[in-house]
Amino acid sequence: MLKLLNQGDFQGAADQFPIWNKAGGQELEGLTRRRKAERALFLGEDWTVF
Repeated sequence: MLKLLNQGDFQGAADQFPIWNKAGGQELEGLTRRRKAERALFLGEDWTVF
């Protein structure tokens, strides 16, 4: 994600948020929802729908 940000690829960096939704090797529903909201906030979209 940092590499994409440094290259100015903000959309590419935003697309990295959903990848980080696991804890202990398990995908967590709450963490998935949080990453969707973080991605939306990063892109200046409405994050409250998540």
